[in-house]
Amino acid sequence: MKRCLIIVLLIAHCALLLAQQSVLVGQVYDSETLQPLPNVTVLFQGTHIGTGTNEEGYFLLRAELPKKAI
Repeated sequence: MKRCLIIVLLIAHCALLLAQQSVLVGQVYDSETLQPLPNVTVLFQGTHIGTGTNEEGYFLLRAELPKKAI
């Protein structure tokens, strides 16, 4: 029983290491006026994974991506 529990814990630990998340936090603003831009779509390049900015232009984008896509 102990051996089975140890094996399950090792497998779960390896799965957590492989499922790394990429997190991108930032603010989108107009380059001329420096005013924040609300409701802008932000995407990870080459994917359909994205989010929108809030009223102050801030966004938080979190996703599990393969390392080559980052």
